[in-house]
Amino acid sequence: MYILPIVFGLLLVATPSAGQQTVFHTASFPDATMVQLSVTHYQVTSEEDFDFEVAIKLVQTDANGTVLYDDTRKHPVRVKCGEPAYVDTGLKRFMINTATSNGDWQHDLWAMLCTTATS
Repeated sequence: MYILPIVFGLLLVATPSAGQQTVFHTASFPDATMVQLSVTHYQVTSEEDFDFEVAIKLVQTDANGTVLYDDTRKHPVRVKCGEPAYVDTGLKRFMINTATSNGDWQHDLWAMLCTTATS
């Protein structure tokens, strides 16, 4: 049903990931602090309600790029690509408007996992 996202996900899982993280969202604040959210692990799931299980973490840096906080925990998130599309944290399910991007982390994560570039 969702062959492209599944194939894309398998490619991501097959990619060597030792120490690698994929940044999918960056938030900048007036004091030049930045917070980056990254994916530390992808897994295609066999659960009917989801397409991907993902682990995410965050890193906060100051204006000079100095790390102020490096979240060592891995937060589990599940993503459903097809309609109704959503990102589920276990505590809250965020519905995704697949037609437009609003710049939030949930849409950015969904877009990274569920869309592919076309040439």
